[in-house]
Amino acid sequence: MKPCEKLDEIVNVLKLLTAKTESIEVALTDKADKTVLDVFSDKLASVENSMDKLTQSNADLKKEFTKSVEGIKHSNAKLGDSFECKIEEKVGSLESSVNKENKLDTHFIHDCVQGAVQVQLKEDLAEQEDIKRRKNNIVLHGLQTSR
Repeated sequence: MKPCEKLDEIVNVLKLLTAKTESIEVALTDKADKTVLDVFSDKLASVENSMDKLTQSNADLKKEFTKSVEGIKHSNAKLGDSFECKIEEKVGSLESSVNKENKLDTHFIHDCVQGAVQVQLKEDLAEQEDIKRRKNNIVLHGLQTSR
């Protein structure tokens, strides 16, 4: 073999080694990029999982809140009904007591009016009798009356 051929062979081997080195570098770069991508993908999956858990937790809290609100509405309705019944009872008792008072007042007023009418009637009768008695009297002017 000639030295020229040996040099050509060495150059060819160097070219092959250079090509091989470049392909190894590209593979390493791709591998590093793939590792970073895998880590990023794992983190993204973890974030998605956390997001799903939070969404579920939010839905559960919303259901509990809705149940609590419905319970409060129901208890408020019961309280309202209870207060309404109590108010109706109080109004009924006040109404009956007012009616009793009115009956008593009506009887009292009736008795008072009846008493006043009887007194007036007695006075009118007394006056009528006095007028009747005087009709028969003779009045003499200047004569003193005996008492």
